[in-house]
Amino acid sequence: ALLAKARALAVQVAQQRRDRTVTADDVYRLLPPADIHHLGNAAGSLFRGAAWEFTGRRTRSRRITNHAREIKVWRLR
Repeated sequence: ALLAKARALAVQVAQQRRDRTVTADDVYRLLPPADIHHLGNAAGSLFRGAAWEFTGRRTRSRRITNHAREIKVWRLR
């Protein structure tokens, strides 16, 4: 249920942008802290499925816990 909620948030963010792109950081900003903790490894499948395509771009994560590692930028088809 939590993964479905996170995926729905990703779609909402992408639909609000002209280029229809989103990152995991965008979704995490909208989730309550308790949900982020409970999402755990399931976050790795956030952008799985035919609805998403990798743009070929990466950006540095703004989350402190990610230590500025690169994350993918996804586009809603």
